[in-house]
Amino acid sequence: MKLGRCPICKSQLYLQQLIEDDAGREVMATLAKLDKHFGRQLMEYIALFRPEKSDLSLSRAAKLISEVLALTHNHDALREAVYQTVSSIKTKRLEGSNAQPLKNHNYLKQVLNTVSDGFNRGLKPEVKGNVEIKAQGRPESAAENKRKFEEQMAKFKGDRHVS
Repeated sequence: MKLGRCPICKSQLYLQQLIEDDAGREVMATLAKLDKHFGRQLMEYIALFRPEKSDLSLSRAAKLISEVLALTHNHDALREAVYQTVSSIKTKRLEGSNAQPLKNHNYLKQVLNTVSDGFNRGLKPEVKGNVEIKAQGRPESAAENKRKFEEQMAKFKGDRHVS
């Protein structure tokens, strides 16, 4: 089945060719299970491993994808870490430094540790466009939040007594 043209190289793209290869089938099956934004980010990350003068084999891509997904079960933290890693490395490459392909996941692991700390504390960063909004302070319990709300409402109403 002819899918059309590759958006990058403009050559003919056939679904049959992709699924004939075991590694290609594995890559497609894995990506199909992920949401489209995470899948796209993950493929951008995997592309950072591509050698400058050759293609990245599908078997290598499949291995890299499985290694990344095995880093943590927290896909929200992993998604954020992959996004930050890709953004950082692309920025550095645009500035002209470190254009070498990645050899391992060490940088991603460092970013994941930092991001996971925020997720574990309940301070999940919110990303809107290119702006990242981070929560400040410590998370409040429901009871503490309710008490503060009642205090504010009492001040608003002019009543200084809070039960």
